[in-house]
Amino acid sequence: MDCKVSSLILYAKDVYKFFGKIKALDGLNLKFDGGVLGFIGPNGAGKTTTLNLIAGFIKPDGGSIEVFGMNPWDERHNLFRRMALLPDELEFPSYLTGYDVLRGEARLYGLDNIDDVVRDVAHRVNIEWALNQRIGTYSMGMYKRLLIVRTFLNPDVEFVVLDEPFSNIDVESIILITKFIMEEVERGVNFLIASHVLPHLLSICDHFSFIHRGKIIADGDVNRLAGFVDEFKYLIRFRGDPPDNLDIISTSKYIIEYSVDRLGLHITTRDPSNALKDIFRFLIGDGSNVIEVSLYPDLLTQIFINLGMEYEG
Repeated sequence: MDCKVSSLILYAKDVYKFFGKIKALDGLNLKFDGGVLGFIGPNGAGKTTTLNLIAGFIKPDGGSIEVFGMNPWDERHNLFRRMALLPDELEFPSYLTGYDVLRGEARLYGLDNIDDVVRDVAHRVNIEWALNQRIGTYSMGMYKRLLIVRTFLNPDVEFVVLDEPFSNIDVESIILITKFIMEEVERGVNFLIASHVLPHLLSICDHFSFIHRGKIIADGDVNRLAGFVDEFKYLIRFRGDPPDNLDIISTSKYIIEYSVDRLGLHITTRDPSNALKDIFRFLIGDGSNVIEVSLYPDLLTQIFINLGMEYEG
């Protein structure tokens, strides 16, 4: 085996997967050598199928896939000593308490002082106060935090796969889970995060792979992927009502179009640097109360939209 391949955490080459006549993966190629990978695609693109292959729950119909140099289908037991998976849908009986769920998992790893270990990890995502409650009383955000704790009871985990960790949860849970992931990255844990909740990935991931119709259609860091965006959309928010002199924006040769709504001023440009200079010159120089200038939708969403349009031809 090529030494460069053997050093990868994940290596998938020309992977095909069929469910009856449905082609879920169509020659998927994916490499991951560490850090935090955002795995992005619309519903039905093949994300969950890929994760199930990585975990060894299903077998590819063509091509090959390796995790830490191991075939997941043949060596799943050894693989899960170093890897953990948090599926999008994982249910336990509602009558169990949080402690019941976590103690059962902790025993698998032969941990000493199980309750101390459980409380320590649970404290980091602010769920320790609810561990004596039945999980049937948990909100979705609380339940996701409990599952995050369960995932990290393995003291030897090096690679964690999260399927839609930010889906259908409250803002507090998003913040706590994000903070927890970033702390684990500092400890050297590697992540693959599959999600369609894109704004939260920008603050966590250092690399992205976009999957569409069972193929990777683009990958790289944000700077590289921004090359797929021809026209950037920005939102300028004001303190109070927008100023009355917005017609001056039409004099900028760098702004393709603009509009105003209850959120603020929307502009479209192919040259963000010069367009924003004009915005600041026109508005801030005029004393307008600009409080925020941001990509809207966020950059990942704009990349996602442009990739989809380009791929569809």
